[in-house]
Order: sequence, then C-alpha cells, then structure tokens
Amino acid sequence: MQVNSSGNKISKSESDSLHTSSNNEWKYEDEFYKIYYLQHHKIALTNTRPSKADTAIKLCIPAAFTQLDDGSIDGLFIVNGKAIDSKKVNHHLGGGFLIEADKIQMLGTNDGKILTNTWQDSVCKLNVSFFQQIQMVRNGEALVFNKDQKLFQRRAIVIYADGNVAMIETKSPITLSEFANDLVRMKVWNAMYTDMGSYDEGWVRDPGNEKIIVIGNNRMETARQSNWLIFKN
Repeated sequence: MQVNSSGNKISKSESDSLHTSSNNEWKYEDEFYKIYYLQHHKIALTNTRPSKADTAIKLCIPAAFTQLDDGSIDGLFIVNGKAIDSKKVNHHLGGGFLIEADKIQMLGTNDGKILTNTWQDSVCKLNVSFFQQIQMVRNGEALVFNKDQKLFQRRAIVIYADGNVAMIETKSPITLSEFANDLVRMKVWNAMYTDMGSYDEGWVRDPGNEKIIVIGNNRMETARQSNWLIFKN
C-alpha cells in the first residue's frame, strides 16, 4: 500500500494502485499489498479443514501457528466455547483474537499470563472462539519486533480506527516491524498476525465469478495446517 506522510492512500493518478474487483468494497490491491474488506462477513474459527465447495465461504486462511513437532495447534484454542487443549497456553505470544457473535476483539495477553483457568472458564461460558497469535498493532501503535528480522510474506486481520475489518497481505517478503509500521500508516488500530511461511496457503472466492483463488506464496505445508479462520456471507 503506497501512503503519503499523513498515512493516506496515494490516489490512482499518483501511483499504480488500482481496484482489481468489480466490487470495490471487497478488494483493494497495489504493487505492495492486497486488502480484503470483511466488515459485512460472518467470521468463524475452526480446527476442521473448510471445504472449498461451501459457497458461503468467501475467504479462508490459517489462523494460529501449527506446532512443527506434532502438528497440533500452538497456544490456547477455543471453538464456540470448547477449549481444544486448555493446557497449551503459549507464554511467548502476546496477542489474543476473540470472536463473539461475529464481533472480533484483539487483546494483549501479557504473554499468556491472563489466560488462566478462570479466564478460560468465563469466556467458554459465552460460547466464544479464541486463538493466540502475534499482535502487530495495539491501539494505533506498532509493536516492536527487533529480534525478528526474517523476511516472509506477511498477513494479518486488522481493525481500522473506524471499526472496519479487513485482511491485509503483503505481496513480497518483509520483516514483522516493517509490516506493523505500514499498518499504522494505513490507519489500522489493531492488527493480529496469522500463520504464514510454509503454512501460508489460503483461498478467496472471486465475487464476480465465484471461482476459488489460492493465496500464499509458499504453500509447502498446506496438508499439515491445523486450524483456519473463515469469513462467510
């Protein structure tokens, strides 16, 4: 996303940016980023692989990390009030993604310290869904990732300052810090990372012809993906 010093998108006349869908509310793309606008979609978390034959699903991406050693979900993972494994709180991930009645909330977990048994019991009673991840932006400020200078294609679910929700994906490999800083320039208020690297394969449904478009540049470990975030009509 090309932005000027105030954080506003540069217009088509000033850049190569263009809308690539007949439905401009769905997708925005330029040479750096793709943005899928999701505020009118229902959201769900699942540990069962979604079917591409389900035409209600418009976007599907991996959510929490997958453990490399045993293929299990990394961190606390709750689906509709049921904890998949309450003993697997990750105390190295600072973000939490909470879904309640199609509303999302991104929260700091203090490296998992707030995810006590009491907290888990209280949210499970509300039939919520939840997963742990890296929070990129919190309350309009980019978080710092000095130790991670690896270059990967990046992806995040974001909430803008006006409350709108989107999925933003880089086209080229960048660092976590570069991604977080760019998100702030785009007026993102909160942003949660989603699994990438070799687990990056997801898919979107073209709103014009309903065809499936596979996303993610690596796609080497698609068969081992353990969980997914889906957006439906």
